[in-house]
Amino acid sequence: GATPGVLGLSVEGNLKPTIQFLLNCLDPNHTTKVDDHNEEEEEEEDDDEYKTLLRKCILKHPQILALSLANLSAKRDYFDAIETTCIDNDSIKNDGKNGKNAKCTLSARVLMSAPSTYSLSLTDNIIPKVEYLASLWGSHNNAHGGKNNSTTLSDNLREYPQILTLSQEGNIIPTLSFYNMTGYIHLDSQGVPSRKNQKEVSAATTTAQPYPQKGIIRSRYIATSLYNRLLPRWHFLLEEQEKRRNREQQLLLLEEQLLLEEKTSSPTIINNNKDK
Repeated sequence: GATPGVLGLSVEGNLKPTIQFLLNCLDPNHTTKVDDHNEEEEEEEDDDEYKTLLRKCILKHPQILALSLANLSAKRDYFDAIETTCIDNDSIKNDGKNGKNAKCTLSARVLMSAPSTYSLSLTDNIIPKVEYLASLWGSHNNAHGGKNNSTTLSDNLREYPQILTLSQEGNIIPTLSFYNMTGYIHLDSQGVPSRKNQKEVSAATTTAQPYPQKGIIRSRYIATSLYNRLLPRWHFLLEEQEKRRNREQQLLLLEEQLLLEEKTSSPTIINNNKDK
């Protein structure tokens, strides 16, 4: 169907190495040789779970099987340079509700949620996009895997990795412009949050929150469809506000009319009483 070229790849030379690489990406701590029988059973359960995750990845984006190992490895290393591991072991124990997502690397999180990202050009698409988002979220130094504000950038990418599949010029920037126009955020002429906006967010997020500060605007909101969701809802809101203003104006006119009628009718009643 979508990728007929995959059928022409060598099983031993291409497909098996690629699938093994992707499994290792999902589970970097995976080991194939286990001596203890109980551990072997647990390992088999983990294998089944990771294979299920990989199956979903391939169904979402079968083209990933046609990528070279060098191509996949470069992107995995880039994402893991931003954040080598998701959460420390103690945090994993205290946050079991997130399952595999709680202890996966950033590259695995992207692979599970947005596998088509791996088909994008690293130098021409992914890196410029991440750098732009890093500047938006105030973590520009970490776009190349630096340690400054590492959790800020990785957490925002991890929250909604699908943002990496969007066009910077065609989707991300227009959506941010919409939020800027409506006053949800305040961007300067360079398209990054103004100092005033950064101070407001910093003051709001440093009061009593033990976790790292999130970005100016969440990645999920940036990835929201501008033309299919945001603009229709915005126009609906404007129409409802206009209807409400019209109703209020009509009620005000009616009230003024009633007051005027009351004033004009009162003297007539008084005069009639005097005549009697």
